[in-house]
Amino acid sequence: MRTIFLITITTCLFIQLEGYKILINAPRLGHSHVNFLGRIADILVTAGHEVVVFVPNCDPHVKTNGTKLARVIRWRGEIKVNIPALEYSKQIWQAKSESAQKIYAMVQRISQMQVELCRGVLQDEQLLETLRAEKFDIGISELISFCGMAMFEKIGIKNYISASATVLIEGLTEHFGVSNNPSFVPAAFSPNSDQMSYFDRVQNTIIYLVSAFIIRYICEPLSQRAVSQYMPLEVNRETVALHSSYMFVNADEFLEFPRPITHKIVYIGGIAVPKPQPLDKAIETFSLPNVYKQKWIPQNDLLNHPKTRAFITHGGLNSITESVHAAIPLICIPLFGDQMRNAKMVEKRNIGIILDKNNLKSPIIVEALKTILYNERYSKESHRLAEIIANKPVSPEERIIKYVEFTAKNQEATDLSEANNGENRLSNSEAKQKDVCYYDFGIFVMKLLLLVNFICLFGVLEGYKILINAPRFGHSHVNFLGKIADVLVNAGHDVVFFVSNCDPYVKTNGTKLAKVIRWRGKLEIDSKTLHTTTGDIWEAKSQSPFKIFSTAARVAGMQVILCKSLLKDEQMLQTLKAEKFDIGISEATSFCGFALFEMIGLKNYIGASAIVMPEGISEYFGAINLPSFVPAAISSLSDTMSYSERLKNVFMHLLTKYALLYVEKPAAHKELFKLLPASVERGDLFARSSFYFVNAEEFLEFPRPISHKIIYIGGIAVAKPLPLNKEFKLIMESAKKGVILISFGSIAKSSLMKNETKKAFVETFKQFPDVNFIWKYETDDDVASDLPNVYKKKWVPQNDLLNHPNMKAFVTHSGLNSVTESVYAGVPLICVPLFGEQMRNARMAERRGVAVVLDKNNLNKEVITETIKVIMHDTKYQTNAKHLTEKIKNKPMPPEERIIKYTEFAAKFGPLKDLNYAGEKLNFIQYYLLDILVPFATVVILLVYICIRKIISIRNRLKVKQD
Repeated sequence: MRTIFLITITTCLFIQLEGYKILINAPRLGHSHVNFLGRIADILVTAGHEVVVFVPNCDPHVKTNGTKLARVIRWRGEIKVNIPALEYSKQIWQAKSESAQKIYAMVQRISQMQVELCRGVLQDEQLLETLRAEKFDIGISELISFCGMAMFEKIGIKNYISASATVLIEGLTEHFGVSNNPSFVPAAFSPNSDQMSYFDRVQNTIIYLVSAFIIRYICEPLSQRAVSQYMPLEVNRETVALHSSYMFVNADEFLEFPRPITHKIVYIGGIAVPKPQPLDKAIETFSLPNVYKQKWIPQNDLLNHPKTRAFITHGGLNSITESVHAAIPLICIPLFGDQMRNAKMVEKRNIGIILDKNNLKSPIIVEALKTILYNERYSKESHRLAEIIANKPVSPEERIIKYVEFTAKNQEATDLSEANNGENRLSNSEAKQKDVCYYDFGIFVMKLLLLVNFICLFGVLEGYKILINAPRFGHSHVNFLGKIADVLVNAGHDVVFFVSNCDPYVKTNGTKLAKVIRWRGKLEIDSKTLHTTTGDIWEAKSQSPFKIFSTAARVAGMQVILCKSLLKDEQMLQTLKAEKFDIGISEATSFCGFALFEMIGLKNYIGASAIVMPEGISEYFGAINLPSFVPAAISSLSDTMSYSERLKNVFMHLLTKYALLYVEKPAAHKELFKLLPASVERGDLFARSSFYFVNAEEFLEFPRPISHKIIYIGGIAVAKPLPLNKEFKLIMESAKKGVILISFGSIAKSSLMKNETKKAFVETFKQFPDVNFIWKYETDDDVASDLPNVYKKKWVPQNDLLNHPNMKAFVTHSGLNSVTESVYAGVPLICVPLFGEQMRNARMAERRGVAVVLDKNNLNKEVITETIKVIMHDTKYQTNAKHLTEKIKNKPMPPEERIIKYTEFAAKFGPLKDLNYAGEKLNFIQYYLLDILVPFATVVILLVYICIRKIISIRNRLKVKQD
């Protein structure tokens, strides 16, 4: 199903195309590296951009430039250090294993070569001036070549993307926010899979530490010394990584070991796989004798021939990728480097087997061939994986084009860097005019052909039947799921919206387009179990642990009653079962939705969250919760914390996590899981989800580790603004110095504020007679009734008002929807968080420089007045707000497109266990390597103690002798 994609293409084809000038640094460090960057260049040229590939000739054994379409600038400086490829290739077969000494020697030699390369390039003023004169919009460079980024800085390119032709390498990736966890993520040079025994984890941890040490304390200092002679000291690998907008990685999420990543990491595995060409006649027709020796073979073309049954390979990443794309099972004989890891990847996906290079005997090879040729599992899994990769929601080519264009347009994406992401380094290149490319006859023909394709395909598109479970727990939750339903209906799918009436205060169904099935079971729930009194919100000083636990207990009890009643309603279950749904979507906080799916035989589903990812649930979807820089769901902290704040955040993390586990879970198990198969656990229900849609915006949310299961779709609940009625239009246009909107949502009523707080607001309004204030105020009383610039309304068209050009600021309780609407409208915020996750939302907006946060317990005239003056007169808030909204509206994939593509993909190929990482099965001690670190620390302490005792003993004996 590709309705929205085809419509978008057809529409965009009739819009003027904007081309960017791109510099790609591709040092000849190896064939695979150059070909990888060359393929990126060719994709961007095909997309209409002007691309220059800069190729320093550092390895004489590499002859290719990688690119077929881009303009090439070669640099032939003298490099004294050389890598003798032939000698090394002989050692590969002779070596028993990769010793630390050999790895060290190889890495040191490569580092020395890069140092020579860097010095040569950075001191070649003629070359630098030539590149500077090109006035590039953006640069792309291989991650391991720090010199490329230094060169970009030297010639004035402040906007760049890193790229890695290999897997993510520890020691380099931490700067991009990638969390390396040796308990379940194999190191780059590890011989282990992601499911490890205790000793495997010990080995993997050691390899991690050794490789990270070599890179951090041997390679980086060498590179830094070379660069520091020609660049400022602040230009180092860490600052360069922080200011790289993205990192393209030569990995495929359905082949690579599942692991935590960040929004900066973009997988583009498979781009180096060329389209297969017809085979030479001699190869096509050969038979007996059955051995055909060749010095060179068209590997990819052979793999794509229907008679190829297996591929015996060294386990190089490109070879494995080509075989996977061609659906050919593998026999891997890893030799060195990352090939051991690549082979384990293949073994994990059940598409191949591994042989030891030191034990290659005829019976072993024969048995391996028999297994691959006659065991249908390998062929079946190979074809399944190839089909999944070929139909991914977003192709690697599309990712490259979209992310490069987005970065070029928005100058940088340091918004995605985790805490302490450094100062803003926007340069005057923001004002640079882009080259606009207009294509005449050729583009017209392309438009015509694609339009014909669109018309032909429109009638044969495949629609899926989708069940969305939307319990009425709150307006925002129902509206969020309702918007997902409407997006999918617009894409041509048959969507059923299942609404259970558990909250009498929520009247909406959320959806405008989907078919609605309402369930009105008899629920013995008092409304007090759903809502605290709104007066308490203004009176409460802070959220106590007791309140958090009591709230969790009430919600858990309500869910158990709701779920038990629903799962016993055989008539409703039969009605839903008869619909024969292809896929289900449910709010993740309602585990009952997943239980319902299991009861009606729907094994393929997606989780969704209308709020930030709560601890205790998000971990099942692969999100690592790191309290050191990821604020808890109900935390009042930002992501840059002092020691005491981190301590508080750890406490909040544990509190919210175990409130879910030990308050909600026992009740659920006792009452609910009796109705389900004994093997079904609450965690299993979540982990079986193919994806997890989260109501978060990556350019607003705190940057954090996620997994490929987690899809941010923040902003889908933001409606298109409508014209204002006469009354509101007059209010907006009559204000001399703009309008400020004040609204604290539907639960925290302004009318229930403390009297001194109301008085503080009224006194503030008097200080700004030329500013109109629209105040959402729920009762008719005399508060501010004598002020001509104050307009009290029981209801306001919030989103429509925010999008009026005369709106200057929004005073809000910091509900997620309110913050998101304001950000989308480009309006600065004055946040007065009241309860729940609102504290966190406010800090989120403050971090982006679009908000000022006030304490609800300190709202006096002086504080509010000063804050309004700051928001109105400090231009940085308006500038940041406009910049953020522009970035969000132009991001590579809008939320609607993400919903459609990932839902369709999951409906076709789910359930997607391929994305589940092994860390889900580890306990706390194993996950954080405590069973390795504690014994290690104990041994170290013991050795130190023995050494000290020995020294004291020797000293005492010497003293006795002297006496």
